[in-house]
Amino acid sequence: MSRDHSNHLIAMKKGTVVAEGAPSDIVTADLVQEVFGLRCLVVADPVSGTPSVVPLGRDRSCD
Repeated sequence: MSRDHSNHLIAMKKGTVVAEGAPSDIVTADLVQEVFGLRCLVVADPVSGTPSVVPLGRDRSCD
């Protein structure tokens, strides 16, 4: 089983770069809310230590 993970991410919204960098630096609940309109918690994956997004429910006002 491969455990390869990206070490650099680019988050975009409507064709515009919102954030870029290491996943542990840019993957935050605020970023996920801004880009995807999704309320969530971001926690460290217990196996890999990488950010894991846990949805809390979609905010329909962001559509």
